[in-house]
Amino acid sequence: MDWDKFLDIIGTFLQGAGWVCIPILLLPVLRLMVRSESFVAKLSNHLIVIIDNVSNCVGEIIKWALPLLVLSVAFGVFADSIFGLSWTKLDESARYCKRNYARSRCYFAGWATCKSGYFS
Repeated sequence: MDWDKFLDIIGTFLQGAGWVCIPILLLPVLRLMVRSESFVAKLSNHLIVIIDNVSNCVGEIIKWALPLLVLSVAFGVFADSIFGLSWTKLDESARYCKRNYARSRCYFAGWATCKSGYFS
């Protein structure tokens, strides 16, 4: 495999992706420059709604996945203490669930804090 050609193709792809993302990155500046009834204003309002909906979905997933974490930890503790059985995969899955829950909670808590007006 010719690595120089491969890296050149990847670099070209990343450069194209960057050019595609420039309008999205410039959207706040464009929003400040145009009237409130323009296409840019409507687009930015729709993007805000989409981001809010994604954040709400993440919060709901976290809320409903937390009982699974509690049940897996409780099952692991009971199986180990009562029956003397231990499964590495079960213990590791609980650890991974806790880590992912903490990361997701921080993301959602940051959104909720901004939404409540603490930073505004």
